[in-house]
Amino acid sequence: MFLLLLRPKRKKEAKKKADRELKLEMGKDLFESVYTAFSSKKISTVTLKDGRIIQGYKTGIKQKSGLILSIEIEDSISKKKEKFTAEQISEMYLYPSGFQKSLKMQSFFGNVNNYGRKSLNKIVSQGYIYIKNQEVSIKNKKEKKEYLMQLINPEFSSIIEVYGDPMAKETGGVSFGGGPTIGGGVTKSYYVKKGDKVYWLEKKDFNDY
Repeated sequence: MFLLLLRPKRKKEAKKKADRELKLEMGKDLFESVYTAFSSKKISTVTLKDGRIIQGYKTGIKQKSGLILSIEIEDSISKKKEKFTAEQISEMYLYPSGFQKSLKMQSFFGNVNNYGRKSLNKIVSQGYIYIKNQEVSIKNKKEKKEYLMQLINPEFSSIIEVYGDPMAKETGGVSFGGGPTIGGGVTKSYYVKKGDKVYWLEKKDFNDY
């Protein structure tokens, strides 16, 4: 009986710890970089809801507000091209395009705050991006629809999952004489999944969530 009483308490404490960690990550903006452009030269892996796994090269993609609606893959063996909608896909692994990855690296070096705030190795060595199917309302305003979204907190996502908002704005910084930017660069909004619901959330409102 004593053990049964302890279980809900431990679960509640674990949830509070996850909330604290999430607030800390939001404050430091240590989530993985959010990408909207993906490589057609690296093999992508797509897992369908029916259990089928497709491996091949991305030949096309359709997005809305940066969130993925569908993707076309050329099978790496048969060379057959096939299009899959978000409704068909459970999860997938895509590789960011070299150009977009390069731009994010330039942005990283252009902000002096990043030298102590983010792990450079995490950005340089970032490989495949994990993308999951979620039903979401864009900015909590549009009708709910299934999209494929990038999970940006894979290291602590067991209780709360955070997904990138490709259209999110960043806090501004100050640059003197064309030098590195001081301050700014913190993402202002995210998509957060708590329980079975996904909400668009601005960073300033997280304490009320």
